Amino acid sequence: MDLVVVDNDSQLYANANLGEDHRAPAENESTKLGLHGRVPCRTHRSISRLAASFGFISDAAMKGWIDSEAFSPFYAALQANLQKYGSTEKVRNLSQKPRLTNVQKALVRGEQKGVRKFSRRSEPDLENFRDAEFYALFLFLVVDYNSKEREGAFFGENMTTEDMQARVWEAMLRANHEETRYRGARKG
Repeated sequence: MDLVVVDNDSQLYANANLGEDHRAPAENESTKLGLHGRVPCRTHRSISRLAASFGFISDAAMKGWIDSEAFSPFYAALQANLQKYGSTEKVRNLSQKPRLTNVQKALVRGEQKGVRKFSRRSEPDLENFRDAEFYALFLFLVVDYNSKEREGAFFGENMTTEDMQARVWEAMLRANHEETRYRGARKG
């Protein structure tokens, strides 16, 4: 696979429709980050490591994806839902989050035996959601969009649902980190 060199990173992420040139070669070694395999905890703390875990070739491509229709509206909905329905102040301002494994378990429970709590065609009944279920809905929607839509980060990629969820989780943590930094700078 030949890598394309571009003069301007902004060419890489117009509405996250990046074509084939946005991908770094898949890594085969277990110690390197790539589109496939495990994502270490705290990957979100480095935009470069997060970009590598998504297979993007630049930080700008990662930032562009976070700001795109493939992620941003779902993250905004998560924030709004937690503000409205969150059980505590820490949950409402996203400073207290469940563990990814607990969110994945909530997602499985909500979909098992045909319940379709998250995948139903009509709007889910958010008033009866527990905190982890808001994150489960977010994960479900982002993974679904990004695996089925052409401009999605996972479209056409042979990945497990868990691998996609882990990457989306780290992207959500990154977006939350950026939002918290922005709020802190505004207050100061």
